[in-house]
Amino acid sequence: MMSNTLPSLLRQARLNAGLSQAKASEYLGYKNRSYVCQIEAGKVELKAGDLLKLAGLYQISLDELAKNFEKNKRRNENE
Repeated sequence: MMSNTLPSLLRQARLNAGLSQAKASEYLGYKNRSYVCQIEAGKVELKAGDLLKLAGLYQISLDELAKNFEKNKRRNENE
């Protein structure tokens, strides 16, 4: 079953972009990968500004993230 959470969608977008957690964290201004790791684990609340930055870095629009979220949610409900 595919997860429909924002953290899992961001993780998949990062992987699709071919980026490491360390590179994504560095892009956001953090010295190590732990911030992005915590975002992807759903352990921290993502700041709106960081969401916008990550979407740009991963070359995915917020609209696309929302569409993927809804598509995955419907798929999971039908399983």
